[in-house]
Amino acid sequence: MSYDVSFLDLRRYPLWEAIAADGSDQRTTVPQDLVDAWQRITPRALELLGDAEVGGNERWLGLDHHASGLQLSVRGGDVMMNVPYWHQGEQAERVMALVHALAAIVEEETGLSAYDPQTGNLLTGSPTQEAAEVMNSTAAWVERY
Repeated sequence: MSYDVSFLDLRRYPLWEAIAADGSDQRTTVPQDLVDAWQRITPRALELLGDAEVGGNERWLGLDHHASGLQLSVRGGDVMMNVPYWHQGEQAERVMALVHALAAIVEEETGLSAYDPQTGNLLTGSPTQEAAEVMNSTAAWVERY
């Protein structure tokens, strides 16, 4: 289980259409515009996160921050971010602040918009605290069960 963030193209589609189409990109290779954006994203992401592993090939690009479990990836034309429900309390707030900051970088470099299906809001337009509360309560639930 993870806290998921999808990056949607709201320049071309209304929010509800972009949500419905999320994850349906059938391209087998990463489009050149996302490859170019990835080359701008990764140095900024590494500056933000510190130690992270970056990898990929023509079909997939990925960044893995082992300390938080945060993963940013591109598969075909789909961009997504995931964080496992490991974090509670102040740690949840710190991790979700990283998620928000990284999402802002991805938005700036790709023109896509970060959508948070857990809260039903665009991520960078909603308070970090709301996402941290979802992370905290779900992590507590996962721990119990």
